[in-house]
Amino acid sequence: MIESKVVVLVRTTHSIAKAAAEKFCNQGFRVVLWEDSSTIIDPTILESCKLRKGSCEIDSFDFSQAQNFEKAAVQVIKKFGRIDILVNNPKLSPVSKVPNLSTEAWHETIDANLSVFLHSISVVAPFMQQQKMGSIINCCLPLRIHDSLTDRHYDGIREGVKGITQLWARELGQSGINVNTIIPGYIEEDNLPLADSAELTQFRLKIPVRRFAQAIDIVNAYSFLVTDEASYITGTELVIDGLVLSARY
Repeated sequence: MIESKVVVLVRTTHSIAKAAAEKFCNQGFRVVLWEDSSTIIDPTILESCKLRKGSCEIDSFDFSQAQNFEKAAVQVIKKFGRIDILVNNPKLSPVSKVPNLSTEAWHETIDANLSVFLHSISVVAPFMQQQKMGSIINCCLPLRIHDSLTDRHYDGIREGVKGITQLWARELGQSGINVNTIIPGYIEEDNLPLADSAELTQFRLKIPVRRFAQAIDIVNAYSFLVTDEASYITGTELVIDGLVLSARY
C-alpha cells in the first residue's frame, strides 16, 4: 500500500529537500531525513511535516564515516521493516571559479556529494534487493545566480552523479529497483537571497520559460519516479530547468 512506503531523504539544507519531505508526507509516506552532524538543521521541516498525513524524523550523524550510513540504514529497517525510496539531495557548495578552486574545496565538494551518494546507495541497496523493489533518485547540484557552467566544478559533479546512476541502475535493475538522475536548473527559493530584484529579473529573461523553477517542480518529478508507473524508467537523466541548460550551449 502507498501509505506504507518508507523514504530516506539525504540532506535537508535546501528548498528541494524540504519540499520533498512535505510532498512525501502529504502522500502518507514515512520519511527519515539523514543529515550530517556538522550541519544546522532547519526546524521548520519537521514542523511542516507534522501537519501532514505521513511522518517525518531526522537522523543526524557524521557523514565522513562510511560505517555510520550502515548504522542509520539498519535503524530504519529495525523501526519500519523496509526502505522503499532513497533520495540523494546535493549539498550546495560555495561558488568558485575553476582557476581559484583549491584542492581542498574540490575534495570537500566530491565528498559532500558523490561520496555521500555512493555510501547511501551502498547501504540501502541490499535491503531493496531483498524486497525485490525500490526507487533511488540522485539529484545534481541546482544552478545558482553567479554560477557559470564553464567556470566552476558543476560539470564534474554532475557527470559523476550521472555515472553513479548508470552504475547502480545496471546493478539493481534485475532486482526491480530503478535508479535515476534529476538535473535541476535555477531554483527560486535558493536564488532569492543572492541578488536584488533587478538582477533577478535579468536572470529570468535568460531562461527560455521566463521563470525560475519552484522547488516543488523538482519534487513533482521525484514523486513520479517512485511510482509503479515509472518502474520501467531507469538509468535516465531528467532535466528540469526550463531549457536553460540547452540555451547555454
